Amino acid sequence: VRVHTSEHAGAGKTFDIRHGAAAGKALWVHVPVNLPMRPGQLIDLIQSQITTAAKRHSVAADSAKVVLHIDLAESLPASLNPLLFDLAYLGGICDYTTGHHFLWPPGRTTLSIESAAGPNLFNTLRVVALLPQHVASPSSFSYDPQELAWGMGAEFSSARNDGTAMDLLRPGGRRTADAYQRLEFVCTALHITEEMKGRFPSVFEGPNPSSPKLSPSRCLELLAKACEMTDKARICKYGLWNFVNVMYWQLVDMHNPESPVMHTCMLDPSAPDQAKDRDIKTMIKGELFHFALRTARDFATRAVRKPMVPR
Repeated sequence: VRVHTSEHAGAGKTFDIRHGAAAGKALWVHVPVNLPMRPGQLIDLIQSQITTAAKRHSVAADSAKVVLHIDLAESLPASLNPLLFDLAYLGGICDYTTGHHFLWPPGRTTLSIESAAGPNLFNTLRVVALLPQHVASPSSFSYDPQELAWGMGAEFSSARNDGTAMDLLRPGGRRTADAYQRLEFVCTALHITEEMKGRFPSVFEGPNPSSPKLSPSRCLELLAKACEMTDKARICKYGLWNFVNVMYWQLVDMHNPESPVMHTCMLDPSAPDQAKDRDIKTMIKGELFHFALRTARDFATRAVRKPMVPR
């Protein structure tokens, strides 16, 4: 039994739980608890989620290893304390009015309780505060395809995250890029524009296979700088991934062979001064790149209200 918590939202609690389930070859069962519940309601929800997850992965629910992910909303009342005590300390829940019960077998079940960010939930649900805790680190960042697939689940290769959902319906539409490919594409572009001091090459086809791969720390540094997340202790990974998804879609669209941007920024082989032509085109492309970057940042990150300055 472990409680996953963080100081702020988007630090990677759900990612850590899903990653642990996949690494241990266990069935990840998400149980969102957003409202006050009676014992029978929570029992029905847990059993329903286990059955659904088992069917999705074609495994037997009564014999599979399970990571039971109890996802607690911040607004839950103190009346949920007895239920959580029974579930975490006694190993199950019983509805005494109907005799309906749920017991999780400790030999093949891990109970992972996700607490809403901040201390508020701990003040209300004291039972949760007494359990062993794992604090999600906003400074850790996965840059490995296997780890990303484990931690992101179905979102790892979802077409809706890279702007290709409608393209897939058309003959010859481009294929879905998974999370690692999108991340590598965007981070390489950010690295190149930094190396070129704000400019961007007229032709960009993604990472060069012969070039060294960016390190996870370098990737996180580039994304945090692009999203203006200056406080490393408060980096929102959810916001970073939103930025990656929007920026990837814009970059791919910008480099479509039929794009007017692509044609405008192509080098002119007949230009009398090739160096000047390249200088102008990369400068224009850099301006367009930074416009796309600001757009992605505005879409992806939370607005922060600035204090009023008295005049």
